[in-house]
Amino acid sequence: MNDEALIQKIKQVSGKMIRSVEYNDYGDVIKLILSGDEQRSIPSDLWKLSHLQSLRLSGFDQMEQLPSEISQLTQLQNLEVRRCARLCTLPESLQALSHLTTLDLKVNHFEEFPEAILALSSLKTLDLQENAIQNLPDEIVQLQSLEELILNRNPLHRISPAIGRLTNLRSLSLFASPLTSLPEELYQLERLEKLFLMSLPLEDISPAIGNLHSLIDLGLHSLPVQSLPAELKHLHRLDWLGISDLPLQELSPAVWEIASLQILSIMDIALRRIPSEIVNLKRLKFFRLCGTLVSILPDTFWSLELLEELVLSGNRFQSLSPQIGRLQKLRYLDLSSNKFTALPAEIGELRNLEEIDLSELPLLQTPSPEVIENATLEEILSYFRSLKSSGA
Repeated sequence: MNDEALIQKIKQVSGKMIRSVEYNDYGDVIKLILSGDEQRSIPSDLWKLSHLQSLRLSGFDQMEQLPSEISQLTQLQNLEVRRCARLCTLPESLQALSHLTTLDLKVNHFEEFPEAILALSSLKTLDLQENAIQNLPDEIVQLQSLEELILNRNPLHRISPAIGRLTNLRSLSLFASPLTSLPEELYQLERLEKLFLMSLPLEDISPAIGNLHSLIDLGLHSLPVQSLPAELKHLHRLDWLGISDLPLQELSPAVWEIASLQILSIMDIALRRIPSEIVNLKRLKFFRLCGTLVSILPDTFWSLELLEELVLSGNRFQSLSPQIGRLQKLRYLDLSSNKFTALPAEIGELRNLEEIDLSELPLLQTPSPEVIENATLEEILSYFRSLKSSGA
Protein backbone atom coordinates (compact mmCIF):
# COMPACT_ATOMS: atom_id res chain seq x y z
CA MET A 1 0.00 0.00 0.00
CA ASN A 2 1.49 3.37 -1.03
CA ASP A 3 1.61 6.41 1.22
CA GLU A 4 -1.37 8.12 -0.41
CA ALA A 5 -3.52 5.06 0.30
CA LEU A 6 -2.27 4.94 3.88
CA ILE A 7 -3.19 8.58 4.39
CA GLN A 8 -6.67 7.98 3.02
CA LYS A 9 -7.07 5.01 5.36
CA ILE A 10 -5.99 7.12 8.34
CA LYS A 11 -8.50 9.78 7.32
CA GLN A 12 -11.28 7.23 7.15
CA VAL A 13 -10.52 5.97 10.63
CA SER A 14 -9.63 9.23 12.36
CA GLY A 15 -11.71 11.89 10.66
CA LYS A 16 -10.06 15.29 10.99
CA MET A 17 -7.08 14.06 12.98
CA ILE A 18 -4.73 14.86 10.08
CA ARG A 19 -3.99 18.58 10.17
CA SER A 20 -1.29 18.72 7.53
CA VAL A 21 0.50 16.34 5.17
CA GLU A 22 3.39 16.93 2.80
CA TYR A 23 4.69 14.68 0.02
CA ASN A 24 7.98 14.54 -1.85
CA ASP A 25 8.20 14.32 -5.64
CA TYR A 26 7.87 10.54 -5.50
CA GLY A 27 4.57 10.54 -3.60
CA ASP A 28 6.10 9.62 -0.26
CA VAL A 29 4.79 11.32 2.85
CA ILE A 30 7.68 13.25 4.42
CA LYS A 31 5.84 15.52 6.86
CA LEU A 32 2.72 14.86 8.92
CA ILE A 33 0.83 16.70 11.66
CA LEU A 34 -1.76 14.77 13.70
CA SER A 35 -3.97 16.22 16.41
CA GLY A 36 -5.88 13.85 18.66
CA ASP A 37 -8.18 14.23 21.62
CA GLU A 38 -8.80 12.28 24.79
CA GLN A 39 -10.94 9.72 22.95
CA ARG A 40 -8.42 8.81 20.26
CA SER A 41 -5.22 6.81 19.96
CA ILE A 42 -2.57 7.08 17.29
CA PRO A 43 -3.61 5.23 14.09
CA SER A 44 -1.50 2.09 13.60
CA ASP A 45 -1.05 2.83 9.88
CA LEU A 46 1.04 5.85 10.81
CA TRP A 47 4.02 3.59 11.53
CA LYS A 48 3.99 2.33 7.93
CA LEU A 49 4.94 5.75 6.55
CA SER A 50 8.57 4.74 6.31
CA HIS A 51 9.78 7.86 4.48
CA LEU A 52 8.47 10.24 7.11
CA GLN A 53 11.04 12.90 8.04
CA SER A 54 8.95 15.19 10.24
CA LEU A 55 6.12 14.18 12.59
CA ARG A 56 4.06 16.25 15.01
CA LEU A 57 1.63 14.62 17.43
CA SER A 58 -0.44 16.72 19.82
CA GLY A 59 -3.45 16.36 22.08
CA PHE A 60 -3.34 12.57 22.61
CA ASP A 61 -4.35 12.94 26.24
CA GLN A 62 -4.81 9.22 26.97
CA MET A 63 -1.29 8.31 25.82
CA GLU A 64 1.09 7.63 28.71
CA GLN A 65 3.92 6.19 26.61
CA LEU A 66 4.89 6.90 23.05
CA PRO A 67 4.28 3.64 21.14
CA SER A 68 7.38 1.51 20.55
CA GLU A 69 6.44 1.35 16.86
CA ILE A 70 7.98 4.81 16.54
CA SER A 71 11.20 2.88 15.83
CA GLN A 72 9.84 1.97 12.37
CA LEU A 73 10.12 5.61 11.27
CA THR A 74 13.86 5.39 10.79
CA GLN A 75 14.06 8.43 8.51
CA LEU A 76 12.65 10.82 11.09
CA GLN A 77 14.69 13.98 11.57
CA ASN A 78 12.11 16.03 13.46
CA LEU A 79 9.76 14.64 16.11
CA GLU A 80 7.31 16.78 18.06
CA VAL A 81 5.05 15.25 20.70
CA ARG A 82 3.22 18.08 22.43
CA ARG A 83 0.35 18.68 24.84
CA CYS A 84 -0.30 15.05 25.71
CA ALA A 85 -1.52 15.40 29.29
CA ARG A 86 -0.45 11.94 30.53
CA LEU A 87 2.66 11.31 28.47
CA CYS A 88 5.48 10.47 30.87
CA THR A 89 7.51 7.71 29.19
CA LEU A 90 9.45 7.19 25.98
CA PRO A 91 10.21 3.67 24.66
CA GLU A 92 13.74 2.29 24.48
CA SER A 93 13.11 1.70 20.78
CA LEU A 94 13.49 5.45 20.30
CA GLN A 95 17.21 4.79 19.87
CA ALA A 96 16.45 3.43 16.38
CA LEU A 97 15.87 7.02 15.23
CA SER A 98 19.51 7.58 14.38
CA HIS A 99 18.76 10.53 12.08
CA LEU A 100 16.72 12.46 14.64
CA THR A 101 18.10 15.97 15.12
CA THR A 102 15.10 17.75 16.74
CA LEU A 103 12.96 16.43 19.59
CA ASP A 104 10.16 18.63 20.92
CA LEU A 105 8.39 17.29 24.03
CA LYS A 106 6.87 20.48 25.38
CA VAL A 107 3.77 20.52 27.61
CA ASN A 108 3.61 16.85 28.62
CA HIS A 109 3.88 15.09 31.98
CA PHE A 110 7.49 13.94 32.22
CA GLU A 111 8.59 13.93 35.86
CA GLU A 112 12.08 12.65 35.12
CA PHE A 113 14.47 13.29 32.28
CA PRO A 114 13.54 10.57 29.72
CA GLU A 115 16.47 8.13 29.59
CA ALA A 116 15.59 7.00 26.07
CA ILE A 117 16.71 10.41 24.80
CA LEU A 118 20.29 9.71 25.83
CA ALA A 119 20.75 7.23 22.97
CA LEU A 120 19.97 9.85 20.31
CA SER A 121 23.52 10.61 19.24
CA SER A 122 22.52 12.96 16.39
CA LEU A 123 20.17 15.09 18.48
CA LYS A 124 20.82 18.82 18.11
CA THR A 125 17.67 20.44 19.56
CA LEU A 126 15.84 19.26 22.68
CA ASP A 127 12.76 21.10 23.95
CA LEU A 128 11.42 19.88 27.30
CA GLN A 129 9.60 23.00 28.42
CA GLU A 130 6.47 22.78 30.55
CA ASN A 131 6.94 19.34 32.03
CA ALA A 132 7.54 18.29 35.66
CA ILE A 133 11.27 17.50 35.50
CA GLN A 134 13.18 18.25 38.69
CA ASN A 135 16.69 17.17 37.77
CA LEU A 136 18.92 17.44 34.73
CA PRO A 137 21.06 14.30 35.21
CA ASP A 138 24.78 13.74 34.80
CA GLU A 139 24.05 11.48 31.83
CA ILE A 140 23.10 14.54 29.77
CA VAL A 141 26.75 14.56 28.76
CA GLN A 142 25.99 11.68 26.36
CA LEU A 143 24.21 14.12 24.03
CA GLN A 144 27.42 15.41 22.52
CA SER A 145 25.74 16.70 19.34
CA LEU A 146 23.27 18.84 21.31
CA GLU A 147 23.22 22.49 20.24
CA GLU A 148 19.97 23.81 21.76
CA LEU A 149 18.42 22.92 25.13
CA ILE A 150 15.11 24.41 26.32
CA LEU A 151 14.09 23.67 29.91
CA ASN A 152 11.55 26.41 30.59
CA ARG A 153 8.77 25.92 33.14
CA ASN A 154 10.05 22.79 34.84
CA PRO A 155 10.38 22.51 38.66
CA LEU A 156 14.14 22.09 38.31
CA HIS A 157 16.12 21.99 41.53
CA ARG A 158 19.38 20.84 40.02
CA ILE A 159 21.30 21.11 36.79
CA SER A 160 24.17 18.68 36.60
CA PRO A 161 27.68 20.12 36.35
CA ALA A 162 28.01 17.74 33.38
CA ILE A 163 26.24 20.39 31.30
CA GLY A 164 29.63 22.04 31.02
CA ARG A 165 30.80 19.12 28.89
CA LEU A 166 28.16 19.61 26.19
CA THR A 167 30.85 21.10 24.01
CA ASN A 168 28.56 21.83 21.05
CA LEU A 169 25.79 23.56 23.05
CA ARG A 170 24.96 26.91 21.49
CA SER A 171 21.65 27.88 23.12
CA LEU A 172 20.31 27.37 26.66
CA SER A 173 16.96 28.62 27.94
CA LEU A 174 15.90 28.46 31.60
CA PHE A 175 12.61 30.10 32.53
CA ALA A 176 10.35 29.79 35.57
CA SER A 177 12.17 27.15 37.60
CA PRO A 178 13.05 27.14 41.33
CA LEU A 179 16.80 27.15 40.67
CA THR A 180 18.70 29.28 43.17
CA SER A 181 22.08 28.69 41.54
CA LEU A 182 23.66 27.43 38.35
CA PRO A 183 26.69 25.14 38.19
CA GLU A 184 29.93 27.00 37.54
CA GLU A 185 30.66 24.42 34.84
CA LEU A 186 27.92 26.01 32.73
CA TYR A 187 30.26 28.93 32.13
CA GLN A 188 32.76 26.59 30.47
CA LEU A 189 30.53 26.26 27.39
CA GLU A 190 32.90 27.89 24.94
CA ARG A 191 30.48 27.68 22.01
CA LEU A 192 27.40 28.97 23.83
CA GLU A 193 25.86 31.77 21.77
CA LYS A 194 22.46 32.26 23.43
CA LEU A 195 21.67 32.26 27.15
CA PHE A 196 18.22 33.13 28.50
CA LEU A 197 17.72 33.25 32.29
CA MET A 198 14.18 34.28 33.23
CA SER A 199 11.98 34.10 36.35
CA LEU A 200 14.52 32.19 38.41
CA PRO A 201 15.26 32.82 42.12
CA LEU A 202 18.97 33.17 41.35
CA GLU A 203 20.90 34.78 44.17
CA ASP A 204 23.50 36.19 41.81
CA ILE A 205 24.99 35.89 38.36
CA SER A 206 28.44 34.40 38.50
CA PRO A 207 31.40 36.52 37.39
CA ALA A 208 32.34 33.44 35.36
CA ILE A 209 29.75 34.58 32.80
CA GLY A 210 32.61 36.59 31.36
CA ASN A 211 34.12 33.31 30.14
CA LEU A 212 31.32 32.82 27.61
CA HIS A 213 33.28 34.49 24.84
CA SER A 214 31.01 33.19 22.06
CA LEU A 215 27.84 34.64 23.60
CA ILE A 216 25.75 36.66 21.14
CA ASP A 217 22.34 36.89 22.87
CA LEU A 218 21.88 37.30 26.63
CA GLY A 219 18.48 37.67 28.31
CA LEU A 220 18.24 38.43 32.04
CA HIS A 221 14.61 38.77 33.15
CA SER A 222 12.82 38.65 36.52
CA LEU A 223 15.83 37.68 38.62
CA PRO A 224 16.26 38.82 42.26
CA VAL A 225 19.92 39.72 41.72
CA GLN A 226 21.27 42.84 43.41
CA SER A 227 23.88 43.63 40.79
CA LEU A 228 25.25 42.59 37.43
CA PRO A 229 28.84 41.34 37.28
CA ALA A 230 31.59 43.56 35.93
CA GLU A 231 32.76 40.62 33.83
CA LEU A 232 29.96 41.31 31.35
CA LYS A 233 32.41 43.65 29.65
CA HIS A 234 34.38 40.60 28.49
CA LEU A 235 31.52 39.45 26.24
CA HIS A 236 33.10 40.88 23.12
CA ARG A 237 30.72 39.16 20.67
CA LEU A 238 27.49 40.10 22.47
CA ASP A 239 24.99 41.48 19.97
CA TRP A 240 21.72 41.49 21.99
CA LEU A 241 21.28 42.22 25.68
CA GLY A 242 17.85 42.15 27.28
CA ILE A 243 17.46 43.24 30.91
CA SER A 244 14.06 43.49 32.57
CA ASP A 245 12.31 43.32 35.92
CA LEU A 246 15.47 43.32 38.04
CA PRO A 247 15.59 45.02 41.48
CA LEU A 248 18.24 47.51 40.35
CA GLN A 249 18.44 51.29 40.38
CA GLU A 250 21.50 51.41 38.18
CA LEU A 251 23.26 49.05 35.82
CA SER A 252 26.80 47.85 36.11
CA PRO A 253 29.26 50.16 34.30
CA ALA A 254 30.23 47.01 32.39
CA VAL A 255 26.99 47.25 30.36
CA TRP A 256 28.19 50.47 28.78
CA GLU A 257 31.52 48.85 27.85
CA ILE A 258 30.07 46.12 25.64
CA ALA A 259 31.02 47.82 22.39
CA SER A 260 29.71 44.98 20.22
CA LEU A 261 26.07 45.55 21.25
CA GLN A 262 23.59 46.21 18.46
CA ILE A 263 20.39 45.68 20.47
CA LEU A 264 19.92 46.85 24.05
CA SER A 265 16.58 46.40 25.80
CA ILE A 266 16.04 47.74 29.35
CA MET A 267 12.55 47.29 30.77
CA ASP A 268 10.73 47.56 34.10
CA ILE A 269 13.71 48.62 36.20
CA ALA A 270 13.81 51.52 38.67
CA LEU A 271 16.63 53.05 36.64
CA ARG A 272 16.91 56.84 37.00
CA ARG A 273 19.61 57.73 34.51
CA ILE A 274 21.40 56.63 31.40
CA PRO A 275 25.08 57.49 31.77
CA SER A 276 27.06 59.41 29.17
CA GLU A 277 29.13 56.24 28.66
CA ILE A 278 26.35 54.92 26.45
CA VAL A 279 28.34 56.66 23.71
CA ASN A 280 30.65 53.61 23.81
CA LEU A 281 27.92 51.53 22.19
CA LYS A 282 28.70 52.86 18.74
CA ARG A 283 27.24 49.83 16.93
CA LEU A 284 23.85 50.17 18.61
CA LYS A 285 20.93 49.89 16.18
CA PHE A 286 17.99 49.16 18.48
CA PHE A 287 17.52 50.79 21.89
CA ARG A 288 14.47 50.04 24.02
CA LEU A 289 14.00 51.80 27.34
CA CYS A 290 10.58 51.07 28.85
CA GLY A 291 9.05 51.29 32.32
CA THR A 292 11.93 53.12 34.03
CA LEU A 293 12.29 56.38 35.98
CA VAL A 294 14.56 57.95 33.37
CA SER A 295 13.55 61.50 32.40
CA ILE A 296 16.40 62.60 30.15
CA LEU A 297 19.01 61.12 27.83
CA PRO A 298 22.62 62.35 27.94
CA ASP A 299 23.85 64.52 25.09
CA THR A 300 26.27 61.77 24.09
CA PHE A 301 23.32 59.51 23.24
CA TRP A 302 22.54 61.45 20.08
CA SER A 303 25.88 60.54 18.53
CA LEU A 304 24.64 56.94 18.16
CA GLU A 305 23.78 57.61 14.54
CA LEU A 306 23.38 53.95 13.54
CA LEU A 307 20.14 53.73 15.55
CA GLU A 308 17.23 52.33 13.54
CA GLU A 309 14.74 51.78 16.36
CA LEU A 310 14.26 53.95 19.43
CA VAL A 311 11.61 52.95 21.97
CA LEU A 312 11.20 55.24 24.99
CA SER A 313 7.75 54.12 26.12
CA GLY A 314 6.53 54.36 29.70
CA ASN A 315 9.28 56.46 31.27
CA ARG A 316 9.36 59.95 32.87
CA PHE A 317 10.43 62.05 29.88
CA GLN A 318 9.16 65.63 29.83
CA SER A 319 11.27 66.86 26.93
CA LEU A 320 13.27 65.51 24.03
CA SER A 321 16.49 66.95 22.68
CA PRO A 322 16.44 68.63 19.24
CA GLN A 323 19.50 66.48 18.55
CA ILE A 324 17.13 63.65 17.67
CA GLY A 325 17.39 65.02 14.15
CA ARG A 326 20.88 63.49 13.97
CA LEU A 327 19.43 59.97 13.94
CA GLN A 328 19.01 59.80 10.18
CA LYS A 329 18.82 56.00 10.04
CA LEU A 330 15.87 55.88 12.44
CA ARG A 331 12.94 53.86 11.09
CA TYR A 332 10.81 53.42 14.22
CA LEU A 333 10.24 55.90 17.05
CA ASP A 334 8.05 55.19 20.10
CA LEU A 335 7.58 58.07 22.55
CA SER A 336 4.32 56.80 24.05
CA SER A 337 3.27 56.97 27.71
CA ASN A 338 5.52 59.80 28.85
CA LYS A 339 5.05 63.35 30.19
CA PHE A 340 6.03 65.38 27.14
CA THR A 341 4.42 68.78 26.77
CA ALA A 342 6.18 69.54 23.49
CA LEU A 343 8.24 67.60 20.96
CA PRO A 344 11.08 69.10 18.92
CA ALA A 345 10.57 70.17 15.32
CA GLU A 346 13.69 68.17 14.39
CA ILE A 347 11.59 65.02 14.37
CA GLY A 348 10.56 66.20 10.92
CA GLU A 349 14.16 65.71 9.75
CA LEU A 350 13.98 61.95 10.22
CA ARG A 351 13.78 61.12 6.51
CA ASN A 352 13.85 57.34 6.90
CA LEU A 353 11.18 57.13 9.59
CA GLU A 354 8.54 54.51 8.78
CA GLU A 355 6.48 54.53 11.99
CA ILE A 356 6.00 56.78 15.00
CA ASP A 357 3.99 56.16 18.19
CA LEU A 358 2.76 59.27 19.99
CA SER A 359 -0.04 57.61 21.93
CA GLU A 360 -0.80 58.04 25.64
CA LEU A 361 0.78 61.51 25.93
CA PRO A 362 -1.85 63.31 28.00
CA LEU A 363 0.24 66.47 28.61
CA LEU A 364 1.32 66.98 25.02
CA GLN A 365 0.50 70.39 23.56
CA THR A 366 2.91 70.56 20.61
CA PRO A 367 1.75 68.91 18.48
CA SER A 368 -1.77 69.02 19.84
CA PRO A 369 -3.92 65.88 20.10
CA GLU A 370 -6.00 67.24 17.22
CA VAL A 371 -2.94 67.23 14.95
CA ILE A 372 -1.95 63.68 15.87
CA GLU A 373 -5.36 62.05 15.90
CA ASN A 374 -5.96 60.01 12.73
CA ALA A 375 -2.93 61.64 11.07
CA THR A 376 -0.67 59.67 8.76
CA LEU A 377 3.05 59.48 9.36
CA GLU A 378 3.71 61.88 6.51
CA GLU A 379 1.21 64.38 7.89
CA ILE A 380 2.87 64.25 11.31
CA LEU A 381 6.32 64.73 9.81
CA SER A 382 5.06 67.59 7.64
CA TYR A 383 3.73 69.27 10.77
CA PHE A 384 7.14 69.07 12.44
CA ARG A 385 8.82 70.42 9.28
CA SER A 386 6.45 73.34 9.26
CA LEU A 387 7.42 74.10 12.86
CA LYS A 388 11.06 74.04 11.83
CA SER A 389 10.56 76.34 8.86
CA SER A 390 8.49 78.80 10.90
CA GLY A 391 11.07 78.83 13.67
CA ALA A 392 8.45 77.87 16.24
